[in-house]
This record gives sequence, structure tokens and C-alpha cells, in this order.
Amino acid sequence: MRKLYLLGLLLSFVFAGYVASGSVTSYTFSASSGSFSSIVGGSGTVATSTLNGDDLTQTSISIGFNFVFGCRTYTTLSACSNGWLSLANTSDRGWVNGNTTVGTAFYPTPQHGFLMCYWDDLQGSGHTAYYSTTGTAPNRVFTFEWANFHTYSASGNATFQVKLYETTNVVEYRYGSGSYSSTSATIGIADSTTDYLTLSDRSSSPTASSTTFYTSTISTSPAANQVYRFTPSGNIVIAPTSSSPVCSGSSLNLFGTVTSGTATSFAWAGPGGYTSTNQNPTIAGVTTGMAGTYTFTATSSCGTVSDTTSVRVDSTPTATISGTTAFCSGGSDTITFTGTAGATITYTINGGSPLTVVLSAAGTANVLTGVLTTGSSATTYTYALVSASLGSCSQTISGSAVVTVNPNPSAITGPFAVCIGQTITVSDADAGGTWSTASGAIASITPASTSCGVAGITAGSGIITYSFGTGCYDTAAITVNPLPGTITGGSSVCAGSTITLSNSMSGGSWSSSNNTIATVGASSGIVTGVSAGTDTITYTSAAGCSVSTVITVNTQPTAITGPSAVCVGSAITLGSAPSGGTWASSNSAIASVSTTGNATGVS
Repeated sequence: MRKLYLLGLLLSFVFAGYVASGSVTSYTFSASSGSFSSIVGGSGTVATSTLNGDDLTQTSISIGFNFVFGCRTYTTLSACSNGWLSLANTSDRGWVNGNTTVGTAFYPTPQHGFLMCYWDDLQGSGHTAYYSTTGTAPNRVFTFEWANFHTYSASGNATFQVKLYETTNVVEYRYGSGSYSSTSATIGIADSTTDYLTLSDRSSSPTASSTTFYTSTISTSPAANQVYRFTPSGNIVIAPTSSSPVCSGSSLNLFGTVTSGTATSFAWAGPGGYTSTNQNPTIAGVTTGMAGTYTFTATSSCGTVSDTTSVRVDSTPTATISGTTAFCSGGSDTITFTGTAGATITYTINGGSPLTVVLSAAGTANVLTGVLTTGSSATTYTYALVSASLGSCSQTISGSAVVTVNPNPSAITGPFAVCIGQTITVSDADAGGTWSTASGAIASITPASTSCGVAGITAGSGIITYSFGTGCYDTAAITVNPLPGTITGGSSVCAGSTITLSNSMSGGSWSSSNNTIATVGASSGIVTGVSAGTDTITYTSAAGCSVSTVITVNTQPTAITGPSAVCVGSAITLGSAPSGGTWASSNSAIASVSTTGNATGVS
């Protein structure tokens, strides 16, 4: 019950002798309209029966998280039936609201963290109080509700709540339906007799005073759904972040975000002895060695708080290109990229569409040119670096490799077979080349600009090369064929008569240079005299190599004239043309003949 009705009795005793390190007078007050949601009958916990009466207090109620008020951290509180909470967890039961130096054992002893949602002489007889902690860290909310509490000596009932917010450390009063009248309540927060904020009235826009402790200006309940909020400025909450991940060589931005409260100074510390007193410093030209944990410290009137943020610095990839070369049309080669392992390299060929290749774990990649051809003049292919990228990092890079494709000479034209002792001429349509052979024992060459004489020396095969100064060339295979053997079988024949010629190399063919003198069988080698004179008979092998012999065709003598009979011991004279021939007897025992044609019978 109400033992005294003194408008200015208590609070000096409540807070006397305590000086907070962070003033609650710096809290920001705001009033608004919001919905009221009762926790009665829900997931909340029923306050003990110690509140179901007059001037009763329940202690050691768990808040459920660390709550900072006036720069002090609390985890439990006490609740009084007279409409206040004590973060200092007092067991006293003060019902007389005021800020005087007078107090008794009945009133709250000196303490901190006094939350006056509707401090007056109230009672909970026949009514209930609930409390609960909801949500998940770091955004939990503690709620304490006086449900339908009535006054001790005035009239009316009211339901109201205190809400404590994790991290932001906001104190909020929410009011449900209420019918109080003729009260003399105090609404506000306090941390000492001189460190407080109390409201001038219960309107939708009251004034929060740090110089006047209001005890008699609130006589009725705040309107339903009225919300009063006290936001700390000295209690700070920080959330350091950065522009991580960043690339080596770029700038790293550190952000010392203060999400609640006001800080007066800042400090950063990081890998490699890094320090800064700026709230949001920038580190230029970072290296991979600067990756790691950065600690941000903020200082306020409540002290200092620290938190960390992790920074990742990725290597900015690099790459070079090699493979400048020259080769002949129809050849190929390899372009090599070297750089940061795993990097994606972008390049172009002759300024065309971008192409990419990924470097191996060893930091290399090979790109085949493929078979490249050209016409009568050289063609170049420029492989140019564009950029290198890895993860979130990339940079423009330069460098190139030039591939020159040189023309080959035109095909060598023949013939490509020559007989021993004979010469052929080969040629190429493109000027400027050089003739050579590595088969000089088989055939010798006589270069002459775009043509070359090839003389057969020994039977066999050889290679003739025509090359440019670039090393591009064309080749031709040369075959040196053997000559047939010497022709045998005679060197003269009479007109109308035949002789047979032969050669040790079979498979060839015979020919006559003058069929009016003599003819020859192409495959038989039989020469027939036609008329007096000389003729060249040639034997040509299957490979086209030949030997020749001269055949003389003699005139056939005319028929012998003179008697056809002679007596034994007698002589007759025979004659024939042309003169100069030789007479002979087939049987000198029957008849003999002289060199002049005189025939003598013998027997």
C-alpha cells in the first residue's frame, strides 16, 4: 500500500553517490505511434507471484543477452509492481516517484539503470506480468509487460511494456490500452540523481528533460499504441568491413562503420604492422602480404570497442608471350604463354576476335598455330596479348609474337630421268633460288638461274633441290639410268642380205637411222641391207638409254658372165660388176679360178 504520497521523495537515494562513465542525458528521445502486441499467454514467462500484489519486486530476471546502459553491461534485472525495471537488479520496492535526498529502506537503494515505464504507486493484485526474450543474435529483444495493472489509490488500469534491444541498446516503452486517472507518474530513464531524462507529459510529443525531474505532470495513461524510445549515443556498436577482395597493386578501403552511438576516435591495426587513426582509411598499392585480419577500435565516452574484418588480396595476374618464328608455307609452330598459374589469358591474332587460354599449374600454356600456308609472298600472323585475369583480378598487358609464313618455290619441272653420260635440264618458275644436290656422285649439276643442267654419272637415284634464302625449298628426284651394252653381230651387210645384231641388255628396241640403206627388226635386231651406204643402227633400252653402231651396206655383184663349162685343162674367162671383187672356187679339185676370173678345169 502507499505509505507516503510525496511527489519528490526517492530518486536521490536511488542514485546518490554514483557517477556514470557515460551519461544517459546524451540519449536521443523520440516519440511515435506503433502497434502494441501483448506477450501475455504467448511464449513469455509469467512473473512470479511476488508481483501479484502491492509494492512487490522480482529479482534476477535474465535479459538473455548483454545489454549496455550508461556504458555499463547488464545481463539480469529486477521488476517492480510499481512500473519500473532496475538493471542493477535491486530488491527494493520504491513506489514514491521523485528525485530527493530522502529515502528509507522501503525505497530503491543507490543503483544504476533505472527504467521508469510508468513509475507510480501501482499494484498487481489479481493481474499478471510477463517477460520474454525473442529473436536471434545479434538482434534479440527482451520484453517485460505489466498486464492490466491498476493504481493503488487513484483509478484505472493499464497495460504497458519495456523493450530492450540487443546491439543497439535502445530502451523502448510501448503502451497498450489504459484508463489511469489522477496519477502522478514519472516516465523516463535514469542512471543517477543528476543523470536522467524524464518526460514532460504523456502526449504524442513530450519533452525529455535532463534538468527537471517530472513527478506530477503525468496523471493519465499514454494513448494506446504510443511508443517512447531512448537511443544511446555513448554506447557504440561497430561493424568494420572492407572492399575485400582486392587485387595486388590496387587500393584497399577499410570502413570503420559505427552502427550505433558516437565514437570520438578510431584506430586500425593489421598485418605487417599496419596502423591508422582514420575511421575509413585507404591503403594504396596493396600486396598479397597485406591480406589477413584487420582490427578496428572505436572509442567513445563509454570506453572502447574492437572488432575485426578479414581482408583477401588476390594476386594480379601477369603473362608474357613467346614464339616469334618463321617457317615455310604448309608448316606449323607453337606460341607459348607464361605467367601466373591458373590465369586466363586473352589474346588476338592479327587483331581479330579475342581468344583465351588458361595457364597451367606450372604457369604455362602452348597454343598451336596449326598448318599455315601462303601464296607467292610472305604472310605474317601477329599473336598479341590483351589481358590476364584471375578470380576478381585482371589487368591489361602487352606483348606479341610474330609468325612469318614464307612461300615455297614452285614445283620443279623435268624431265627427271637421265642416262649415264647424258644431260637433262630441270627448271623452276620462281626466280631467286639456288640449285643444289647432295647426290653429286650420281649426277652433277650446272645451275643457270631458274634452270639447271643435270648430267648422269652413275646409275642410281638422287635429289635436286631448289631453295630460297628463307630456307623454303622444293625438291625433285632424279633417276640416272645405265646405258645398254656394246652392239655385237657385225658391221656390214650386202644389199639384199641380212645380219643379226644383239645386245646384252634385254627388253630394248632397235631402230635404223636410214631405212633406205638398211632396215632392222625392232625386237629381232635383224638388219637387212637395202642399198649401198652406211646406216646407224641404235639399240634403246626400256629406260630410254641407247647405243649405236654403224652398218655398211655393200653393193651386191651382178650375175657372173662367161661360159658355164670348161674342159679339163682348158680355161675360160668369167666376168662380173663391179670390178675389184675377189673370185673363189667352192671346189678347187674340180676347177680353180684366178683373181682375174679365169676358171681352169682340173678334173
